[in-house]
This record gives sequence, C-alpha cells and structure tokens, in this order.
Amino acid sequence: MRLTNRDRQIIEFLKEFRVVSTSDLMELFGFNQPNCSRRMNILMEEFKDIKVMRYNPSHNFYDNGYKCKLKNENIYYWKRKSKAIEHDLLINKFYMELLKGEDYRVKEFKREHRITLEDFTVVADAYILIEYKGREYEYLLELENNKSFNYKKYYRLEQEGILVP
Repeated sequence: MRLTNRDRQIIEFLKEFRVVSTSDLMELFGFNQPNCSRRMNILMEEFKDIKVMRYNPSHNFYDNGYKCKLKNENIYYWKRKSKAIEHDLLINKFYMELLKGEDYRVKEFKREHRITLEDFTVVADAYILIEYKGREYEYLLELENNKSFNYKKYYRLEQEGILVP
C-alpha cells in the first residue's frame, strides 16, 4: 500500500492525540463519510496499532449534548483504548476550534505536557504555543469534565515562577 500525505497526517494525529472520531477525521482531513470509512479500514489493515470501536457513552460523563453527536460513530484509537475517551475527544474538539482562528497561529499543540519540579510533577492535558501579532504565547490546557479542578498544582507552578498569570 502506498501512503498518501493525508494518511501520514492521520497516523501522526492518532499517535499524538490517541483517539479520533469519524466526524473529527472528516473535518480535519476533508473526507466524506464513505471515503473516511474506506480509508480507515485500509489503514487499519496496514497498521495493526490503529484500532476501532463503536462509541458507547459512559454513564458518568456530564451530558452537554456532545455525547448525542457521537452516537453511532466509530472511534479510532492508537494501540490501546483510552480510559477517558470523552475527555480525549473534547481535547480534540478544543484543538480543532483553535485551528479555526484567523488572527493567530497555533505553532504547537502537545498532548500530556509534563512539568517536573524537585518534589512533584504536573501533567497538563496539553501545552499550546500560539503566535499572535508577532509574539508567542504559551498556555497549558487542563480539561476537567467530571470532577472539581485541582488548582493547587498550578498555583504552585505560579509560585515557582514557571507560570505567569
């Protein structure tokens, strides 16, 4: 099988983001429904690390309407199924919305960004580097969709001078 540039982009996306829904693939890579399914089936035959599951909403996830949009969709994942599929898919949606910005540029979006100090480690859901009007801005994304946010670890990073409010 000959890989296209789009195939390589899909594989890199799956490696970095771990999961992607059919509708996200269609939006990100310009597929229509039949071509998306066909291409993903071909990629799964070639790359055994790409797996698929049918979306089954969890009962502990706050239903903000997003679950309804995912019903009857395939969710593709890299190597092993995530324990937090809705969480990962919402991060994908956040990333996709960032890409739509017209007056800034997303230079980097790195999942599971680790910041290690001497006595503790913070793992943010994502590190984001954006260029806006010639300047670079760094952000950490922490998405909490089913529990209260633990701000103390980020407060500590601020106290250490690593984060600027």
